[in-house]
Amino acid sequence: MRTTKLLAALLSLAVLGPGAARAAPKGSPWGESYFPNYVLTTQDGKQVKLYDDLIRDKMVVFSFIYTRCNKQCGLIAASMARVQRELEGRLGKDIFFYSISIDPERDTPEVLKRYAEAFHARPGWTFLTGKKEEIKVIRQKFGDLAPVEEHTANLRIGNDRTGQWMATGAVDNPKYLAMVIGDWLDPSWDKRPPRKSYTAAPTTEQLLKLSRGALLYRDNCLACHSADESVGPSLKGVVARRDPRWLARWIKEPDKMLAEQDPLAVQLLEKYAGVPMPNTGLSDEQVAAVVEHLRQADLAAAARAAPAPEVARGEAR
Repeated sequence: MRTTKLLAALLSLAVLGPGAARAAPKGSPWGESYFPNYVLTTQDGKQVKLYDDLIRDKMVVFSFIYTRCNKQCGLIAASMARVQRELEGRLGKDIFFYSISIDPERDTPEVLKRYAEAFHARPGWTFLTGKKEEIKVIRQKFGDLAPVEEHTANLRIGNDRTGQWMATGAVDNPKYLAMVIGDWLDPSWDKRPPRKSYTAAPTTEQLLKLSRGALLYRDNCLACHSADESVGPSLKGVVARRDPRWLARWIKEPDKMLAEQDPLAVQLLEKYAGVPMPNTGLSDEQVAAVVEHLRQADLAAAARAAPAPEVARGEAR
């Protein structure tokens, strides 16, 4: 009898194959017995179940955000927007992004849809809302116990087929995050075409040549002000366009300027889909370094665009 049961089990595995698993492997603590199957609502008004529809048999990335957040939420979403490009078409096929609002009373599907559009969310990246108490439980299941305003800026990455889960910083380098999401928890990672070699990455010597302002800009501004599919305005020429005192304060404490209803701050908020500029906690000295970096970038761009000087008459060619 024992031999017959074993043979039947082996035949079942052979028919299903490794890619046809219905849920987390037997014995995994991270399956349907762990995640509550609460009903959530997408930005398109569709109702879905947390485990059955979002997690079961998938590789997934969860983040927690709320649209009126003036701290890290915009950076989290902007970072995910960059990661979705790095994943080169895998989003919505074998990898799925989920951003759950932790302010569901304000973040209706309509509000979330506008927010998703601001960050150019592609198919496979879903924004969700639901009942406040149930979302609180979901956050706790993912280890986020902080108050809403102080919630962690982490991504929760999981592969339900293997029962593996991990957390990582949401605003890390997008190429690194794409590697963590697409490779580390994927058992078939070694069967895909290789990515670019690490020899193409910037060397320590090259990174040391970056100014302090350039490093601060890369770590705090680039996610929202990148060249393509950016949620924020282009910063080309911003030093010349804006009053220097206004610009410095806007970089340092945009939340206070919005609370004070600064006319230009409110105008920018409305123009860019209601996504508030985050307060990244920079000091006056750091703000000055970022502004100087922007100034030098404009000067360098102007020098590259300037026509080459004419060769003087009679000068040897």
